[in-house]
Amino acid sequence: ISNVDIVKIMKNAHGFTLVELLITILVAALLMALAIPAFHSFVENNRIAASTNQLVSAMAVARSEAIHRRETVTLCSSADLATCAASASWETGWIAFTDRNSNGAIDGTDLMLRVWEAIPASHTLTATGGMTQVRFDRLGIASAGDIFRLANPDCRTGQANRERTVTLLTSGSVNVARANCP
Repeated sequence: ISNVDIVKIMKNAHGFTLVELLITILVAALLMALAIPAFHSFVENNRIAASTNQLVSAMAVARSEAIHRRETVTLCSSADLATCAASASWETGWIAFTDRNSNGAIDGTDLMLRVWEAIPASHTLTATGGMTQVRFDRLGIASAGDIFRLANPDCRTGQANRERTVTLLTSGSVNVARANCP
């Protein structure tokens, strides 16, 4: 092969030089360094939203069952997902059951209606007023109201909209709001 042939081949060759490849890799690395923290925040916000939806749906199910069955239904925090816990920390899970004698315990002819698993271990869910259980009567009226706060472990003081509050009114209705980090 002559030098003229090699020059012709090189003119027709397509590809990247080493410098172009290194610059492309550098730009990709910079974009990844910027995107990963934002993605982590996105995932944490979705976990908080999912836990909030889980609690709100539990309250809706308990209230609906009380109205449908025309009897008292209790929703309570539960560490073992079989009995009520005397704790205002609800992150371990909660249960709903018919509470025919309104004593706040599963006994006699009470029926377990539904069980909700614990929320992600890094999050906390606390009834700020100390509520360990709520009973809905046959009309769907709650025995008491309280505010439940879902705390995000990555929340830093002053960050906006990183936590959630779920307000249960005695009427049985529920309101959800975003909360700033304390």
